[in-house]
Amino acid sequence: MFRHITILNGCCRSVSSTLSFCGRALAVVSMLPALALAQPDAGTLRQQIEQGQPQPLPRKAVPLKPLEPEPLKAPAGLAVTVKAFRFAGNTLLSAEQLAPAVASYLNRPVGLAELRKAAAAVAEAYRQAGWIVRAYLPQQEIESGIVTIQIVEAVFGGAVLEGSPPLRLSPSTALGMIESAQAKGENLNAGAIERALLLIDDLPGVTVAGNLRPGRNQGETELAFKLGDEPLLRAEAGIDNTGSRSTGPERLIANLALNSPLARGDLMSANFLHTEGSDYLRAGFTLPLGHDGWRAGINGSILNYRLVAAEFRALNGKGTSDSVGLEASYPIIRSRLRNLFLLFNHDRKTFDNEANGATTSRYRLSSTSVGLSGNLFDNLGGGGANAANLVYTSGDLDLDGSPTQGADAITTRAAGSYGKWRY
Repeated sequence: MFRHITILNGCCRSVSSTLSFCGRALAVVSMLPALALAQPDAGTLRQQIEQGQPQPLPRKAVPLKPLEPEPLKAPAGLAVTVKAFRFAGNTLLSAEQLAPAVASYLNRPVGLAELRKAAAAVAEAYRQAGWIVRAYLPQQEIESGIVTIQIVEAVFGGAVLEGSPPLRLSPSTALGMIESAQAKGENLNAGAIERALLLIDDLPGVTVAGNLRPGRNQGETELAFKLGDEPLLRAEAGIDNTGSRSTGPERLIANLALNSPLARGDLMSANFLHTEGSDYLRAGFTLPLGHDGWRAGINGSILNYRLVAAEFRALNGKGTSDSVGLEASYPIIRSRLRNLFLLFNHDRKTFDNEANGATTSRYRLSSTSVGLSGNLFDNLGGGGANAANLVYTSGDLDLDGSPTQGADAITTRAAGSYGKWRY
């Protein structure tokens, strides 16, 4: 189940909207006066195509398999009334922070099974704080009802690749991403390891699975992980009838992707859309930058159209639009259940429209967008996904040489710079 939640003036609504800082932004899509309000042009058609592209949610990976606790051997029938717990070996969390985890086992007779649960509750308190530890009952003489729980705070001993190296990604790239998130010799942070594995799994053409195991040295824990290849080529095609009536509602859609052809986590993609009166092609290339999740790329697109609807046929309307763009993204938060991405885009687009052989509008649009996009998985109603985004776009509309320049100067005055929020 997917839910899209948008925050508008402090309340939740299931719609999206755009808040413009100036009236100019509202006139960017179409620059034709009078008749143009009814006649679609390259701007409106491009907007319909690009806004119709679905944005997939990040995949939820299999949870990282934790360390298995060592079994405790103790005499059967042990029972003791616990007056207090003493914690040994804890440096990341204080005794005061750990006390609530074992409060329910105090001042009543408990057996070995419940003492084990108390130790497990301490380990869970660490896990909730993001740390991986082993908590157990050491050999001891219980005096005055005081029970000692020994804590071994895991230290990261490094990552080890198991199995055959993949074709789609260099093992050194994966190791670099793990070591960037979790330094060797430092206390083992579960969130950091999870982030690293998810970032690797996000790379095109590769899958990853990992589990923690005792390291080579006392007190160390290492990550054993495996990498798998996904197909080099991913292709999909489809037909629907959701296109614009002005250029033909029946659409043929094809998407192609080359997953990591350079074995660097790169992606080459192409998207094609055809209707009776239009053809749209977009090609892009992205690749990771560094080891912490940055990704950047370049893209370009072209649109050719002609109006085929009966009410526009006499106008013989047609036109073109092309674009080039830069894009970048960074995962501020990356986990199985919640994610937050920083997004950046810069585009330059040109639009040419004509009717009956005469140019009706010609303009250029440059825009830069910076925004946040997030999602949250939950268990409500059987489980679902919630998504929200906030984007600010600033741009400049250039009408120099367009037949609409004079009319715009005395009417909408859309030419020039603009800014708008989209959420």
